[in-house]
Amino acid sequence: MEAEGPAKGLCEEATCPLCLDFFKDPVIIDCGHNFCRSCLAKYWGEPGPEASCPQCREKIPQRTLRPNRQLANMAELVQKLQEGRKKEEGRRDACKMHQEPLKLFCREDEAPICTVCDRAKEHRGHNVIPLEEAFQEYKEKIKFHLESLRKKREEFKDQQYVQELRRKDYQTQLDLEKMKIKSLFEGMQRFLEEKQHFCLTQLEDLEKEMEKKQDKTLAKLTEEISQLSLLITEMEEKCLQPASDFLQDIRNSFVRCEKNLGGYVPDASPNLNERLKMTSQKISALQKATESYKGTKNGIISSKI
Repeated sequence: MEAEGPAKGLCEEATCPLCLDFFKDPVIIDCGHNFCRSCLAKYWGEPGPEASCPQCREKIPQRTLRPNRQLANMAELVQKLQEGRKKEEGRRDACKMHQEPLKLFCREDEAPICTVCDRAKEHRGHNVIPLEEAFQEYKEKIKFHLESLRKKREEFKDQQYVQELRRKDYQTQLDLEKMKIKSLFEGMQRFLEEKQHFCLTQLEDLEKEMEKKQDKTLAKLTEEISQLSLLITEMEEKCLQPASDFLQDIRNSFVRCEKNLGGYVPDASPNLNERLKMTSQKISALQKATESYKGTKNGIISSKI
C-alpha cells in the first residue's frame, strides 16, 4: 500500500492526457507538455501554421514536434509493470462470494462478477460481457465525457477571459466618471466661491458707502443742532433784555432766525434703503434659484446609477 502513491504518480506521468492511455510515440511541444503523436494530430485536425496546447492553450507551431524517446521508454516500462501488477491484482481481486476471478461485467448491476455469479439467479437474464470488453467500452464513454468536459472548461476559460476584460473596461469607465464628478464639483465650488466673493464685495462696498453717507449726514446734523442751540440760547437771553436793548438790531435777529429755520440736511436713507431692498431681492432670488437647483440636482444625483 505504501508504494501505491508513487506507483500511481508514475502511471500518471506515463499517461497521455488526451487518450488516457500509456504514451505511444510521445512528442513534446514548445510549452513542455507531452502527447501521443496520433492523439495530437487528431486533436489539431487539419494542419495549419499554428495551434494551441490542449492543456495550457499556449500557441504552438505544429511543425515543432520533438519525439520524446525517454518518455516512450518509461511509458513502455511502466506499462509492463502495470500489466504485471494487474495480473497480481487479478489473483487477489477475486469474487468475495465465490473466490473466483472477476472476469465478467454485469451491465444491469454495473459491477464486475465471476463466472459462478453469472450462472446464479441474481444475474440470470442479465446482459453480461467480458470484463476487458466492459473496461474498453466504459473507458471510451469516459473519454467522450472527458472531451466534453475539456470543451466546457475551455468555454468557461474564454468566458472568464471576457469577464476579466469587461471588468477592466468597466473599471476604466468608472475611474473616468469619478474624475468627471470630481472636476464638475470642483468647478461648481470655484464658481460658487467666486460668486460669494462678488456678492460679499458688493455688500461691503454698499456698507462703506452707507457708513460714509451716514457719517456725513450725522456730522451735518450735529453742526446744525449746535448752531441752533447757540441761536436759541442767544434768543432766550435776548428775550430777557430790557425793551430798548431788545429792540436794538431786531431785524437782524429775525433774519438769523428765519435763516436757521430754512436750514435743510438731505436724508441719505431713502436712496440707501432702496438699494438695500434691491440687494435683498437679489439675495432672495438667488436663494430660490439655489433651492430649485438643489432640488433638481438631488433628483439626478440621488437616483440610483
